[in-house]
Amino acid sequence: AQVRVMTIHQAKGLEFDIVVLPELDGDLIQTLSGTIGLRDAIDKPPRALLRYIGKDSWPLLPDEWQRCFSEQIEAKFTESMCLLYVALTRARQCLEVVVQPAKHAAPTSKTASALLYHATSCETDATEPNLTWFELGNPSWDAAP
Repeated sequence: AQVRVMTIHQAKGLEFDIVVLPELDGDLIQTLSGTIGLRDAIDKPPRALLRYIGKDSWPLLPDEWQRCFSEQIEAKFTESMCLLYVALTRARQCLEVVVQPAKHAAPTSKTASALLYHATSCETDATEPNLTWFELGNPSWDAAP
């Protein structure tokens, strides 16, 4: 059987009989760094730049900068949700999501694995290794007729 290893970006528009997602334990939104650009419109160049500062310091900024930082977080979150959607919808027959045991019985982290745990109404102790959180469909889809 042919195995292809690729990023989620590379998988856009493709389908596979089986998809294995092994790394959904990272933060949904990576810590922002660098600079933030203040723009009058999305297609315009920034009229000002500000070094990224932590969320606790945002109230010290003028309103337009606070909005700018919030919009940046919203954009990153939307992008993460779109990538998760792409990852979860590439499988025709079988989707396997492999996650590390959580630190809490019901994960509270801001990760795709925690989101999936709660979205599937899972009641399994997420700290236990080698457990199936959720199953749906025909587990013998690949059996010979």
